[in-house]
Amino acid sequence: LYLDKLRTAIATCPEAQQEELEGHCAPEQLEFLRSFVAQRFQHLHGGLKMCQIGFNAGHSAAALLDQAPEGSVLLSLDLGHHSYTKPLERVVSSLAQEHGQTHLLLEGNSAEMLPRFRHIEFDLIFIDGNHAYEVCGGNTGPLCTGRCPVVAHLRRPPPAEAVKLDMLLCMEMATQEQLEDARARMKELDGQEE
Repeated sequence: LYLDKLRTAIATCPEAQQEELEGHCAPEQLEFLRSFVAQRFQHLHGGLKMCQIGFNAGHSAAALLDQAPEGSVLLSLDLGHHSYTKPLERVVSSLAQEHGQTHLLLEGNSAEMLPRFRHIEFDLIFIDGNHAYEVCGGNTGPLCTGRCPVVAHLRRPPPAEAVKLDMLLCMEMATQEQLEDARARMKELDGQEE
């Protein structure tokens, strides 16, 4: 598994030892991503075109690529604020190459970079950058054609025992009414964080 190899690399990465890793998807969320790619694209011939907003230490990139077919390309956009991001991206890129895939990391603000990619019809977009709905929803506007599933890793308010609760929301080919309901609910939940 890509994730096992990435975890080994994180454990031996000097930069990851010097700087505490920023949060990432929980194991069950990573398994959701792996399963989603496997089930959704099992009959696809040729590679996927995927875009990920937020790379950090590469957990979600490894999960997305793990079940993607040969020839797949994952474009990751990240601010690049952590010293461990580049060394761990090299690990993910190497794993991808071993399986006939490509991983590209571009550093910068996704809101500024995404419009440059509007000509690409992505098969999947994963948002794991700024977790507020306004940013998540606004990030994908230039890329969504209505056929492309968007998976967002959204931060939720902590319960009383101060345990961080994350959830994955998959909006796949939803009707306009369903999307509006989901957006309203996400805004409501985002407001509870304050």
